Amino acid sequence: MTPEQLLAGACDMHVHSGPALVRRGLDHAELARACVRAGMRAAVVKDQHMPTAGAARVLGLGYPGGGPMDKMAQGGNDKAFVFPRAHLADHPLDMSFSGLKTAVLNAIHNASQKGEELDLHDLAASFAAAVSDSLIPRAMEADRMTGYHKIAVAGGVAANSRIRADLERACAQAGAKLWLPPLALCGDNAAMIGSQGYYEYLAGHTAGWELNAKASLDIGRG
Repeated sequence: MTPEQLLAGACDMHVHSGPALVRRGLDHAELARACVRAGMRAAVVKDQHMPTAGAARVLGLGYPGGGPMDKMAQGGNDKAFVFPRAHLADHPLDMSFSGLKTAVLNAIHNASQKGEELDLHDLAASFAAAVSDSLIPRAMEADRMTGYHKIAVAGGVAANSRIRADLERACAQAGAKLWLPPLALCGDNAAMIGSQGYYEYLAGHTAGWELNAKASLDIGRG
């Protein structure tokens, strides 16, 4: 089965780090080009950083911090902290985590300044709920708008237990087919890009030292 046959009719919503909130075609890798050839509608919603990294750094959990934050959320009260869920009325699939990131960091800093002890399990659970409440409805809305009823999830965010559970529940209710990779394949984006670079190098696709980093550069132009 070719990539095009496997991906035909799928709908992909990809959250990626970057300098601005934009939407563009996923054409940076052969898999993405296969998505386009398959007629797959792909939207990239770019935010400065996923908020997990900032919260984990302040809490001393290391980088990128997704795993420790997920474990910390287990058993926590996901309604203990009211964190924002951004919505754009005219752009139902757009999202930004900037407000959430700021709210979480403010909660941590305010407690520290007042000498108050935070329930970190509640904080992490409330944070996970806010992220999931931003992602899942948009994924399901994209599924409804396209009528494809096929959703594939990948990357580090796919390792989050709250997002996985909420997606499974939402897809079951909507009758949508869901592809979730095993946790071992939900690696950090840097590792995925490095792997792609390795195979490009083996194929002889290299460039001179004068080439600068450019996130939107077509990988096929190497």
